[in-house]
Order: sequence, then structure tokens, then C-alpha cells
Amino acid sequence: MPGVLAYWIYGWTQSVLGPGPVAMTMYLGPLYAAVVAWLFLGEALELHHLIGGVLILSGVGLVVAGKRVGD
Repeated sequence: MPGVLAYWIYGWTQSVLGPGPVAMTMYLGPLYAAVVAWLFLGEALELHHLIGGVLILSGVGLVVAGKRVGD
């Protein structure tokens, strides 16, 4: 059931915000998973996790900044 709800929310947000902004959030999934694993499961965050998080956030930041400049 949680999977059905997640896909419904994903479809609803696409209808409200459009596919571009919603697609950008897909890149944040590994970052969310790492933070949740760290908080709730006690997983250790290592250097490669932090490097990956920085790369993900900088990539999403570049996309958002590029949209503002091109407006």
C-alpha cells in the first residue's frame, strides 16, 4: 500500500507542479535514503556518502540556478 500511495503523490505533484520540478526531486532519493538510514537504523555516514551528497546537491543547485538565469 505505501508504494501505491507514493506513486499517487508523485503523479499528483506532477499535475500540480509539472514534470520538470518533480523530476529533479528524483535525484534526491539516495540522499533521503542515506539520512533516514543514519537517523533510524544507525548506519554510519562515511566520506563517500558525504561526497555523493555534495555532488547531488550541487547538481540540483546548478539546475535551479540555471532556470533562474534563463527566466
